[in-house]
Amino acid sequence: MGQNMGEEKIMLTVKEKNHQYYLKHCEQERVKARRYYWEHREQKLAYAKNHTQEHKAKVQVIRRLSDKKMKQEVLAHYSISNPPVCIHCGMTDMDVLTIDHTNGGGSKHRREIGKGGVSFHRWLKMQGYPKGYQTLCANCNLKKLVVKRERMREVFVEGN
Repeated sequence: MGQNMGEEKIMLTVKEKNHQYYLKHCEQERVKARRYYWEHREQKLAYAKNHTQEHKAKVQVIRRLSDKKMKQEVLAHYSISNPPVCIHCGMTDMDVLTIDHTNGGGSKHRREIGKGGVSFHRWLKMQGYPKGYQTLCANCNLKKLVVKRERMREVFVEGN
């Protein structure tokens, strides 16, 4: 057991030295890594494609879990609690919770940025969770749209 502890200390020291080296030379290492990638791009892409095809079921499971985790994280951020809930009715079912644009215009905005679903969730996270969004269930989101249309009809009818 004592020998393993010594080996662990040596490995830790090697890791620390490697980390220190990287910190000093990080930009040079990035340049080297980029150059290597572009010199071997075709092989790397072929390997990635082949690996994905060989392990298709595993890759799909990992992607689904990753997508589910991303959705949960974004919904929780725009919710009043974690786990996320609809801010109107308190629904907690992740399958029906959605992100709502508080000022409307969600479908137009998603078309402009070219994102929907999990891509939109990733976009929100990458943008630093901008304001103007909330967590609603599908029913409350639809109800919000119906109420808005009814108000517009009333305004239109009163105006004529």
